[in-house]
Amino acid sequence: MRYLVTGGTGFIGSHLARRLTDEGEEVSVVDTNPEFRIGDGLERVRVYKGDVSDATQLIGIAKKEQVDQIVHLAYLLIPESRESPVRAVRVNCEGTNNVFEATRLLDLRRVVWASSIVVYGSAEEYGGRVVDEGDRLNPSTIYGACKEFNERMALHYHQTYGLDSIGLRFTVVYGPGRARGASAFASDLIERPALGLKAVVPYSDSLVDWMYVGDAVEAILLSSKVKSTESKVFNTAGETHTIREAAGFVRELVPDAEIDLQPGDLGWQMRINIDRARRELGYSPRFGLKAGMREHMKFIRARRGLPPM
Repeated sequence: MRYLVTGGTGFIGSHLARRLTDEGEEVSVVDTNPEFRIGDGLERVRVYKGDVSDATQLIGIAKKEQVDQIVHLAYLLIPESRESPVRAVRVNCEGTNNVFEATRLLDLRRVVWASSIVVYGSAEEYGGRVVDEGDRLNPSTIYGACKEFNERMALHYHQTYGLDSIGLRFTVVYGPGRARGASAFASDLIERPALGLKAVVPYSDSLVDWMYVGDAVEAILLSSKVKSTESKVFNTAGETHTIREAAGFVRELVPDAEIDLQPGDLGWQMRINIDRARRELGYSPRFGLKAGMREHMKFIRARRGLPPM
């Protein structure tokens, strides 16, 4: 199968591109940055420097590469969206709509795209209970509002044109290459102690659903290969712990870790039901938090020429 991955040199995109090429798939990526976040094992990927907000360019690349489906990961993250709402609407909303249009006009098999659990908004809205895809959405950020809009547009394209799309509501995805966004704290907490450095971690009282990047990639692959689904959007998740509890796992892996945990609570809704994804996609997280941290540390230390922990 031939894939086009938007945002393909970024964090999740780099891991996905490597997994796809390892499985013998043809992969092209389009990104504003032509340098992969993780650079090894990606020599066979064809890279185009471009922006999803340019519909003509996007359609031209997809047509030239004769792709079968698109995986759409290009997006401005929470801080960037807050600081530049005009650009956020152009990239996050118009760009995603361009991907839907490209899929429709070229009659591609499917588009799999990244939504987010931030569409739910604050945990306070739900009184501490677990939420599923049928719950009311109330995003509290520009980023989340764009994701909700994209979900509605995906449904419109399906109902009006029969477009086959699957949106995945990711939680806090961590792993090698995560360097930006509101959840970059995960990399600081894991990587700095693994390299013998002090970690200063804010909002340590926050409850977080920790999803290792390998599980995010698996959810994408399952979505791209499933024959059909009744639903068009799915919650995904990993393992839920507070940041303070996560720091305890780091100290188990690195006994002399120096971690400064600062108080505070982000207040994100992190109690997520993934029964729909289990049932329709066959998705189930393979990495518990400690196992994911171990993989992350192993990768980072190997990149620095250091022995495993």
